Amino acid sequence: MTSLKDNLRDIILDSADLYIKQVRQTTTDLNLFFQISDKNQTLGNKLHILLPHPLQKQEKTTIRIYYKTSTENPSIGWLAPCNTAGKKHPFMYTQF
Repeated sequence: MTSLKDNLRDIILDSADLYIKQVRQTTTDLNLFFQISDKNQTLGNKLHILLPHPLQKQEKTTIRIYYKTSTENPSIGWLAPCNTAGKKHPFMYTQF
């Protein structure tokens, strides 16, 4: 990911009905602290990830999330890289 602002300290993602095992910053090989919020029936759960140091605008990092799905999980889909804005990486999305 590339930071779009200075002093980016955390990332918040949707994690509806996913079991998050581990979050790692692969550029530093560090385990990252994360917290999952209580479930919101409409929006799911927030996966709040704290970065080990603030990112500055245009600074890049790579984060790997190890997770497991459940039978309660909404559909998960993928877009091929050619169907994304940057045309370089696949995109995972969920739908209810």
